[in-house]
Amino acid sequence: METRRTPPARNRRAAQAPLACLDWEIDVSLRFGVWISKVRLLGPSLPRLGAALLSDRTRSRTLMLDEIIGKIEARIQTTDAINAERRRELLQLLGTLKSEVAELSKTHGEQAQSIAGFTELSAHEATRTEQNPHLLKLSLEGLGSSVAGFEESHPRLVQIVNAISNTLSNLGI
Repeated sequence: METRRTPPARNRRAAQAPLACLDWEIDVSLRFGVWISKVRLLGPSLPRLGAALLSDRTRSRTLMLDEIIGKIEARIQTTDAINAERRRELLQLLGTLKSEVAELSKTHGEQAQSIAGFTELSAHEATRTEQNPHLLKLSLEGLGSSVAGFEESHPRLVQIVNAISNTLSNLGI
C-alpha cells in the first residue's frame, strides 16, 4: 500500500474554504486488480489555520476601513459645501487618518472601525446641504469619544481626529 501526503487546496474554491487548513492523506492500493483510494483527514494544521484566520480577519477589516475612508474622500471631493482650501486640508488629514487607523486596527479592530464610522458620520453631517447643528454636534462628540483612551498609545491618531473634528465643525460657521 502506498501513502501520499497531499497538500490541501487543489483549486481556488478549496483554498478559500476552512478545509484548506486541514492536513489529509490519500491511501492508494491495488487489490484484486482494482485501484482503491481512501482519503483520510488528519485534522487541522494549527499554524496554517491560525494564520488563515488572522490574515482573513485583518484583510477584511483593512478593506472595510479603506472602503469607509474612500467614501468620506469621495463625499468631500464632490460636495459644494467646502471650499478648495478646506477640501485639500480635509483630504490630507484623511490620508493620515487612514494610515493611523490601519495601524490601530492591528491591535484594536473594533475601535478602529468606530473611529472610521464616526468620521464618516461627521463628514456626512458637516457636508449636508441643509445642516442640522444638533446632529453635527452629536456626531463630532461621538468621533471625539471614539479616540478617548488612545492619548498615550496613539497620540498622532488623537491629533488627527481632533483636527478633522475642528475642520468639520468650522464648516458650518
